[in-house]
Amino acid sequence: MRRFGTLTLKIILWIIGIIIFLVLLVFILIRVPAVQNWARTKAVSYLEGKIGTKVEINRISLDLPKLIVLEDIYFEDQKKDTLLAGDTLKVDVSLLKLLDNKLEINEIDLRGITANVQRNADSVFNFDYIIKAFAGEQKKEPKPEDTTSTMKFSIDKINLDRIRISYADAPSANDVRFYLGHFDTRIKEFDLDSMRFNVPKITLANVNARVVQGKPAAESKPMAQHEAESSEPLGIDFSFGVLDLSKIKVYYQNDVSAMKADVDLGKLQVESDKLDLKKQHISLENLDLTNSNILFQLGRKQQAKVVTQEAKKAAEATANNWKFTVTDINLENNNIRFDDFNMPVLKRGMDFSHLSINSLSLNAEDLVYALDTISGKINSGSFREKSGFDLRKFETEFFYGAKEAYLKDLDIQTPVTRIRDNIRVTYPSIASISSNLGELGIEANLKETKIGFRDILTLAPAMANTVPLKGNTNAVLNINGRIRGKVKSLEIPNLEISGLGATRIKASAKTRGLPDMNETWLDVKIDEFSTRRSDILALVPRGTIPSNISIPEAIRLQGYFKGSMSNFSTDLNANTSYGSLRAIASYDARIKGKEKYKANIRAFNLNAGKFIKNDSIGRITLAANVVGEGIDPKTMRARAVAKLIKAEYNGYAYRNLTVDGTAGRGTISAKANMSDPNIDFDLIANADMRKKYPSVKLDLNVDSIDMGKLNLMKDDLRFHGKLSADLPTADPDYLNGSVVLSNALIARNGERFTLDTVSIVSTANADSSTLKLRSEIMSANLRGKYKLTQIGSAMQDLISKYFSTGPKAQPAKYEPQNFTFNARVVNTPIFEKFAPDLKELATIVLSGSFDSRAGTLNVNGSVPRILYGSNDINNLQIKINTTDSALAYAFTVDRLNVSQFQLFAARIAGDVKNNTLSTDISTRDKNNKQNYRIAGALKALQDAYQLSLNPNGLMLNYTDWNVSQDNAIQFGGKGIQATNFILSNSDQKLSINTTPPGLNNPLVIDFSNFKIETLTNIAGQDSLLAGGTINGKANVRNFDTSPVFTSDLTVQDFSFRGDTVGNIAIKVNNEQANTFAANVGITGKGNQVNLDGYYYTNNSSFDLDLDIVNLNMKSIEGFTMDNMKNAKGNLKGKLDITGTANAPAIRGSIGFQDAAFTVPMLNSHFSVQNDAEIRFNDEGIRLSNFALIDSANNKLSLNGTVFTKTYTDYRFDLALNADNFRVINSTAADNDLYYGKLFINSRLNIKGTPASPSVDGSLKINEATNLTLVLPATDPSIEDREGIVEFVDKDNPKLSKTFKNPADTLNKSALTGMDISINIELAKEAVLNVIVDPGNGDMLTMRGQAQLNGGIDPSGKISLTGNLTLEEGSYNLSFNFLKRKFDIQKGSTLTWNGDPLAADVDVTAVYVAETAPIDLVEAQLGDAPQTTLNTYKQKLPFNVSLNLKGELMKPNISFDIVLPEKNYNVSSDIVNNVNGRLTQLRNEPSELNKQVFALLLLNRFISENPFASSAGGGGGLESTARQSVSRLLSDQLNNLASDLVGGVELEFDLQSSEDYTTGEMQNRTDLNVGLSKRLLNDRLKVTVGSNFELEGPRQQNRKTNNIAGDIQAEYQLSKNGRYLLRAYQKNEYQVALQGQVIETGVGFVVTMDYNKFKEIFRSRADEDKRRRRLQKSAKETTKEND
Repeated sequence: MRRFGTLTLKIILWIIGIIIFLVLLVFILIRVPAVQNWARTKAVSYLEGKIGTKVEINRISLDLPKLIVLEDIYFEDQKKDTLLAGDTLKVDVSLLKLLDNKLEINEIDLRGITANVQRNADSVFNFDYIIKAFAGEQKKEPKPEDTTSTMKFSIDKINLDRIRISYADAPSANDVRFYLGHFDTRIKEFDLDSMRFNVPKITLANVNARVVQGKPAAESKPMAQHEAESSEPLGIDFSFGVLDLSKIKVYYQNDVSAMKADVDLGKLQVESDKLDLKKQHISLENLDLTNSNILFQLGRKQQAKVVTQEAKKAAEATANNWKFTVTDINLENNNIRFDDFNMPVLKRGMDFSHLSINSLSLNAEDLVYALDTISGKINSGSFREKSGFDLRKFETEFFYGAKEAYLKDLDIQTPVTRIRDNIRVTYPSIASISSNLGELGIEANLKETKIGFRDILTLAPAMANTVPLKGNTNAVLNINGRIRGKVKSLEIPNLEISGLGATRIKASAKTRGLPDMNETWLDVKIDEFSTRRSDILALVPRGTIPSNISIPEAIRLQGYFKGSMSNFSTDLNANTSYGSLRAIASYDARIKGKEKYKANIRAFNLNAGKFIKNDSIGRITLAANVVGEGIDPKTMRARAVAKLIKAEYNGYAYRNLTVDGTAGRGTISAKANMSDPNIDFDLIANADMRKKYPSVKLDLNVDSIDMGKLNLMKDDLRFHGKLSADLPTADPDYLNGSVVLSNALIARNGERFTLDTVSIVSTANADSSTLKLRSEIMSANLRGKYKLTQIGSAMQDLISKYFSTGPKAQPAKYEPQNFTFNARVVNTPIFEKFAPDLKELATIVLSGSFDSRAGTLNVNGSVPRILYGSNDINNLQIKINTTDSALAYAFTVDRLNVSQFQLFAARIAGDVKNNTLSTDISTRDKNNKQNYRIAGALKALQDAYQLSLNPNGLMLNYTDWNVSQDNAIQFGGKGIQATNFILSNSDQKLSINTTPPGLNNPLVIDFSNFKIETLTNIAGQDSLLAGGTINGKANVRNFDTSPVFTSDLTVQDFSFRGDTVGNIAIKVNNEQANTFAANVGITGKGNQVNLDGYYYTNNSSFDLDLDIVNLNMKSIEGFTMDNMKNAKGNLKGKLDITGTANAPAIRGSIGFQDAAFTVPMLNSHFSVQNDAEIRFNDEGIRLSNFALIDSANNKLSLNGTVFTKTYTDYRFDLALNADNFRVINSTAADNDLYYGKLFINSRLNIKGTPASPSVDGSLKINEATNLTLVLPATDPSIEDREGIVEFVDKDNPKLSKTFKNPADTLNKSALTGMDISINIELAKEAVLNVIVDPGNGDMLTMRGQAQLNGGIDPSGKISLTGNLTLEEGSYNLSFNFLKRKFDIQKGSTLTWNGDPLAADVDVTAVYVAETAPIDLVEAQLGDAPQTTLNTYKQKLPFNVSLNLKGELMKPNISFDIVLPEKNYNVSSDIVNNVNGRLTQLRNEPSELNKQVFALLLLNRFISENPFASSAGGGGGLESTARQSVSRLLSDQLNNLASDLVGGVELEFDLQSSEDYTTGEMQNRTDLNVGLSKRLLNDRLKVTVGSNFELEGPRQQNRKTNNIAGDIQAEYQLSKNGRYLLRAYQKNEYQVALQGQVIETGVGFVVTMDYNKFKEIFRSRADEDKRRRRLQKSAKETTKEND
């Protein structure tokens, strides 16, 4: 047994020994090259046979049990491509430790390795065939075993050189090319079980990697999973010592997101302190990055935006948990570029989507980044960016934590910016900042800080158009200041800001209570705040300052504000270029109802008008004080005193206005007065606010207001009066009281007139209210139960029942309104003063009633006639009333004349019900035949209106038109639509339709043979007659966006006032946005005019080309409104019209070809010089060779320039030259004011502007002139009326003297601004005729020579100097049966020395009377025989001479009778006796005047017997003779002053009787002479007369010279003459008294028509009612007859 055991042991030992030997043999043999080569061959053969592809291994080196080295290896894939190749693959593994389940890799050394890895779309790698070859035929999956405790890994040293890897992955669309120059590291700890790794150093150099990623076939992980994975901590314990990277180049491109990255690291060295990936804590000792270039780009694809968002979310999820610390960071000379091509490239400034940072350097230490803490110290930092931003210095120690944040020793510096010193912010917690801002602590000290706006605009270019950056690119803002404390209690010891223009701020402040403004307390002291307008406009955002506010050029403010919004005091002093303002005020509103306030305001020369851009307002100087307690008018106690020292308004400086007001527990009183030369008033006002309704009393005494001097009116208008208001209840709904205007006086243009009292009286109680207006012009009454503030709502509510324009609204709340009303407007003289063209105004009557509860409204109005100028409204009737279901209305007018437009029997009537306004408009002609009618309805829909015409409701020009049955035009906020709106008559048609139907679809307007006369004939006047036929279409579309209009219309044979212009083609559209394109052409009738171009609505500009190829003058004749006839010739030219309506630019010219025309009122035919041209250039309008040629081929030329830029303001530089040019060649049939022939020479220079023209030169009236002027008869002048009748108010005698200061009556010419000086020459052969009285034929004819100079200076003064010498002339006097001709003697002169009315007169006029001298010398002949007496019956030509000498307005008039020296067919004794008697008469003026009168009146002398009179009677005869001449002189002089005197009536009464007063019968002859004149529109008649004794005994003590012995004046108090006031003075001889008696008296005459005596006492109201009844009865009768 023992032996068996020993044998067994030996066998076992041998076996073990053999095994050991074999193992040792293997280890020995494996080192033998031959064995290794054999093993290599076997291995290659095995592998090739196993995998089926080429395998090469040039050398295998085994150093068991550790080292395996493969050299020159090559593996080929199935596509014959290289799978793996390499120079050396060396692995040092402790094989014996595998027995202990440990894989210990001591070294991995790979050199020159190339690997090509691919995976196809089926996720099959190009090396999968190798795995499958070694997998064998295993059919059953082995059960998984827990190997975590059976095998452990460790790696020590890794060395990689020249590694090149290519990886193409189809499923992920990745294409990777990787080259590794060198990598080495030693792994101190590699524990996969606990995932703990320790790498002391990693060296990586010469890396070049390229990764291109396309669209992957497989879907990626959802974003939520990425965020979850990013937020989860890594379960790895990884630490390393030093990471040394150099020359690393990595290129990444993603074709899906267009993302690209290109990183070129020069050198990156990282020294780690601690990496705790589980706790997400990275701690580095050092981080150095130098000489690196980094590029990252996002392409212009939507996926790039998604990648950006996902990366941002992943980064936020990761950053929330990580902590990062670095002891030392050093970045030097690095360049970073970033581009996000999904964002536009900014043209200026730093583009954070397209960054390019160069020379980035940063040195920092102790950097900490964590969730709640960021801190560190930056020792230096700098970089440059492509935008030009250059950060030269950046130093600070910063900290951001849970309770505070600060920047210490801050120093940021660029070329223009430097921010220095410390900023510290404290807070209880970060979350509390938003909820408890008051606890935010601030401590900041900015020392010598400069902020360059250029840097701000570089960092934030979007702010370039914001203020204050806009326009201040180079500005540098200087800030010095300190701030400390918490927001709830801040202190700013000093703050200085400057650098923005001229703005400078120096202030200090303390605050408490922020951010709650209700609790805020401020203590602000402004030591200096100065700025300029340009700075403010640059500081505030555009639009902040209203457009109507102007900022002063310079502003300086000093003062303080202390307190809260409810309790403060302030003293602010502002000095500006617009003036100065100071306010000292205090306000305490802490106790409601007892608010206290006090203010002292001073304004000196403050130009308030400039502040608000109102040129009407100027500078203001005032002082105001107010002090009080309480703001409730019922309880307040206050006083306010103000004095307006000066206030400029509308060019006038108002002065001396004082206001003094007090309020005491419900009573308010105010006094105001103004003592200004042109406005003087006193105001006393009192109000009682204690009652339910306030009461008001007011007395305003206006001593004078000169509206003209105050520049409130152009005319001279002054007012005087008193306004009193007494309102016991001033509530408009319970109004009791009166407002009265009394003692009113108006003076206008030197004329005074008083106004009757104007009163408004209102009463109100619980049952009814009344409102009465009484005035001279109008009276009105309102009676019933109403409230003034609710009448409007009640009226609107009533109307809405019949016609509502919108959705049904909640009815307005109001009490029932029930009232009646009436009003009358009557014509008074005041209308004539203020509306001189108002020739007639019949009494206007309006009446009606309203009951809101019953829903009734009745209005009746009557306007019998209004005649204003050429406008005439005759019998306008208005009627509005409600029925059970409708509101009916009717407006009728018998005749309407407006300028050249005339309508007869016009009527507008209809009703309103069910939201439909029905109307019927019609007119008739003079024969009462209907000619036009339009009937239709306007219906209110939901948010729209619908207009339609009745099918049988259209008549145009006497012809009924067809209207489609279902026509409608709908319009409103949602759009417009026309449906079947077709009007037709025979071949004429007008249609408006929307195609296709629907709101805002295109609207088509179609004209077919539509005749313009159909509409124009409604005028009823030939002067407006226009004709033609319209064809074509107009289209409007895109109503809901921007309407587009297109039109293509033609007007055939267009004519105006009978003159055919031609065919007009009109094409207009706005298909281009903001642009109207126009193409208008006129052809036919020899015309061709084209207008092409554009009008731009966005800037109101145009670009037009007007091409006048040919325009017949005859075509435009009608447009001159009969001011041109017999026109011929053509116009040609081209104009380029650009610019805007306010500033058009016209370039081009217009020429004339054989143009000629006749001016009807001159009856002169003129032709235009063929080379005449009107040019339009940049200066304005230039007339070149422009000349008119008369029928005698004489020329009048007008050349020069009319300067203008806007064609609204003009400046002249013209020369008007004429030589013997015939201006007038007319007859009385052509012109009833002037006619004849007028030839002139002129050399005139016209300059200045239309408002201030300047004319100088010469004007000559030539020899061939024979011109007749007709003087129109006008009313007597104001001066003639004064003093005749004057009314005086005895209760207010001062009123009659108001506005009667002589200075008030100064007359000023309305022709101001002119500068005219013309030398006027009158040829002595020229004949001038003046028809003084067209009715009786009085005419003055004269011919003479004149050298005059006339002018008007800028003040309006008219001057005339020079001399007029008459060669010959005559005056034909016609009166009833008398016709006498006075010949003006040659040599008579008129000399002017300045004043046109102050000429020196030396004129002699002679009337030749062919009469016998027998009656003149009969007394001297005695008892001469009859034969001798008969010789004196021979008629001789006696000259009756009228001599005028002295001043023109007050000439000395004398008479003479002369027998011219010549041979007569009579003896010399007759001549001698006659001359002797005439010489005797010259010494007896009364006898001479008697004989002059006899010659003029009877055409013979009066002998001493039987017409002898010792009393003479020369005075009355002299007066009569003088009046005859005075009428001539007055008419001529008044014509010169535009103030003619007419309407004079002369009466002669020659009575013969027998007189027995002496006891003997004697013949008696008396001559009564009367002169009458009507004034004041014939309301006043003045008669002057006297009696002259021609024959008979003379009474004792009777006057022999009695001029104007009897005077009588009659004034019609009413226009119809019913009431007449008569004043008279009668001078007659009383026989009983034997003396002259003068009787004076006043009478009042009433003229009435009556049938019964009681009708005399009938009231005016009864009379009006009776008249209305008669009118109503007459109308009803007329209707029945119709």
